[in-house]
Amino acid sequence: MSISCSQESYITEGWRLPAKEEAVSKWRPEGEAPYLVMNADLNGDGKEDEAKILVRDDNSGVGLFVFLSSNAKPEIILLDTVEDKNALSYMGIFPVKPGEYKTALGKGYGGDWAEYEPERIVIINTGIEFFAAESSSIYFYWDKSFNKFRKTWISD
Repeated sequence: MSISCSQESYITEGWRLPAKEEAVSKWRPEGEAPYLVMNADLNGDGKEDEAKILVRDDNSGVGLFVFLSSNAKPEIILLDTVEDKNALSYMGIFPVKPGEYKTALGKGYGGDWAEYEPERIVIINTGIEFFAAESSSIYFYWDKSFNKFRKTWISD
């Protein structure tokens, strides 16, 4: 597992990679793409996939994309968006190790989303933490039984 840009980067229409100067924030360490790109086998197929935060072409927000490896072009999946022109200054991603985790509901947080959330989740493959610095956090993880990513709030 690594947290760097792949040699061949794919972008989807309407989105772009953040410029280096856009990714500068006091909470981000210096580096190639701190908390903006990660590589890991996200769906358990033995191939390295890529997750990255992209910026809307009109700068109105950011999106969390996964690029699942395949034999040809990767399958591109938009997992979430934040509609805020300043979102890049506080949003990031980080790998989540396989394991069992208490969700926001399991930690006692609540909200209108709570009735749909489990108290615990089990992540089999590496997952993705999509977080707002010093604030909320969501885990995205592959659910093999449904062949898709699941989204669960970890903190609010």
